[in-house]
Amino acid sequence: MQGGCAVSFVAFFIALWSAVVVVFFWGRAQVFDRLITGKDGLIHWTYQPLEWQRYTEFELKEQMFENKGLLFIVAGWALFFGALFWLLDRESGWIVFLHNNRKG
Repeated sequence: MQGGCAVSFVAFFIALWSAVVVVFFWGRAQVFDRLITGKDGLIHWTYQPLEWQRYTEFELKEQMFENKGLLFIVAGWALFFGALFWLLDRESGWIVFLHNNRKG
C-alpha cells in the first residue's frame, strides 16, 4: 500500500484523540455557557447610565494614550519601508512610497 497503513494508523489516533478532547471540553463549554447566560452566577450588579458614561470616557482616554506610541511605531515603519522601496527601485519605488504613506 506504500504507506497507506501508516496514514490510516495516524488518522485513527487523530480521530480517537479528537473524540477525547470533545468529551473533555464539552463539560467545560456547558459550564461556560451557564456563566455567560447568567445562570448559576455568584453575583449580579447593574450600573447607572452616568457611571457607564464616566467609565467609557475614562477608557477612551486611556486607550488613546496607550495607542499613541503604537501609532508612531506603525507610521515610522511605513515611512521606513516606503523610503526603502524608493531607494531600491528608482523606476517605480516612489509610487510605492506615496501610496504607502497616503493610506497610513
